[in-house]
Amino acid sequence: MIKVLACTVVASLVGFASVAQAQSAKNLSERETKAEYHLSFADSLETAGAFQGASLVYKMVVELYPNSVYYAEAVRSLGHLYINPFNTARNDSIALYWFKKHLEIPWLQRGERSRSVIVSSLVRERLKSNTTDSRRADVIDSLSQLARIQAAEIAAQSKRIAELRSDLEQTDTDLHILLEFQKNPIVTRRDSLAASSTTLQRLAEATDSQQERKNAEQSNEQLRKLREIDLRALQRRSKR
Repeated sequence: MIKVLACTVVASLVGFASVAQAQSAKNLSERETKAEYHLSFADSLETAGAFQGASLVYKMVVELYPNSVYYAEAVRSLGHLYINPFNTARNDSIALYWFKKHLEIPWLQRGERSRSVIVSSLVRERLKSNTTDSRRADVIDSLSQLARIQAAEIAAQSKRIAELRSDLEQTDTDLHILLEFQKNPIVTRRDSLAASSTTLQRLAEATDSQQERKNAEQSNEQLRKLREIDLRALQRRSKR
């Protein structure tokens, strides 16, 4: 009797274990089926050019079915998605991340591993090249900006030199005028600062002598030139 009961209990346990295994296998099969469906849907989106939607579905497969046989394919597809030239969100850094993650899968087949190694190496080289090109472009921009600054400084210096040359020429002219005044002094320097042209005009009108009128006109002219020289000297002093 005891033997019969023992056999019954063992049979029951075996039956329960079989049912549990069957249920686990059924659940695993359902998860694999769902993973396969989502992966197929993501492939369709990628083929249609809906890269953003495909990326979301691939990531869903990676997060929800990490133990699925479709996990490795989803990770690899994400890597290829981000190096697709038609993908406006193409990003070599993100692609390299997924290829590295693909190479971390322990059960990855040798052929797939080799392909991921080759593609990740190419992506890494392109990243280095892009970085070098970016640095070269930054250097070119800096040199161009420096050249523009130097050109502006040279233009300002050229303008200043032209102004100084003009001032020197005018000063030389003024010196010649002053030398002429020293040779033929009709009015004194004090007269040039104190006397007015109206006074000399009145003096010219009051005399009947042609020589005196001529001297008055020359005096007016000399006074005018002296005032112009004084004005230019003040202007040059204010520029400094």
